[in-house]
Amino acid sequence: STVPKVRYRGSSSGSRRDLALAIVAGVLILAFVAASVVFAVGINRQKDLDALRAEYSSFASQFIINLTSMNPSNVDQVLKTVQEDSSGKVKQQLQDSSQQAVGLVRDTNVETKTTILSEAVTKAEPDEGSVIMVFGWQQRSLDGKLPMQVQTFRWRVDMTRINGDLKVTNYEWVA
Repeated sequence: STVPKVRYRGSSSGSRRDLALAIVAGVLILAFVAASVVFAVGINRQKDLDALRAEYSSFASQFIINLTSMNPSNVDQVLKTVQEDSSGKVKQQLQDSSQQAVGLVRDTNVETKTTILSEAVTKAEPDEGSVIMVFGWQQRSLDGKLPMQVQTFRWRVDMTRINGDLKVTNYEWVA
């Protein structure tokens, strides 16, 4: 008489296939989790970079407007902007030229106004940034004796974070 053979669990080729599928599924799950983490980190880095770019763009725009828009009643604000928002060699250069500009605005009774036309952040690191700005500048005589002047300028404004505050540390005319 023949005795039926006993089959033990796990000894069939179907069990090996199930085990192989489980391993493949586990590897795929790990790959998807890893990809999700990489994407999440990338998204957060991009958000951080976007925030820096917005901060540098806003700071440079406001600095240019505050520095170059003046009338006899707000010229002291120009000097305050230079004092508070610049540093180093640039601060000294701006103090000298701003004093002259303030005197000219008061003496000739003119008003200047700046409008930011375009800007592009060219460097955005945690403690340094650069922005290229195109701005329109107009000057008019408050008594109407002088014709209005309109010009367009392109500047590169470099900023450095000093003790947590942004300061303009360089600016250049850009061709």
